Amino acid sequence: MRSKMIRNVAKQNSGVQPAEGRVLMDELIGRLAATAGIDSAVAEKTVGIILGFLRSEGPSEDVEALINQIPGAEAAIEASRSGGGLSRLMGGGLMAVGTRLMALGLG
Repeated sequence: MRSKMIRNVAKQNSGVQPAEGRVLMDELIGRLAATAGIDSAVAEKTVGIILGFLRSEGPSEDVEALINQIPGAEAAIEASRSGGGLSRLMGGGLMAVGTRLMALGLG
């Protein structure tokens, strides 16, 4: 189910040009920030944390296809990793995602 959903999103975005893709990422971040009432930098880190989690825990081929179709996804993942030593100590998995999101002030 998860794998099929990821493939569908990747397929929908396969014709997106890089400039359009950045607009889509900016729109996603803006909508997340507005809906959750958070700063856009926090929203970008949130997207990066979630995409990073999918990369490490999801079906690798499908997740890579999705990430490759989202311009700005790699930058968001990298920005989410700038948590210093604490991030490395948290390990992986869903609990680490929750901890990292709470460290951003999300509850």
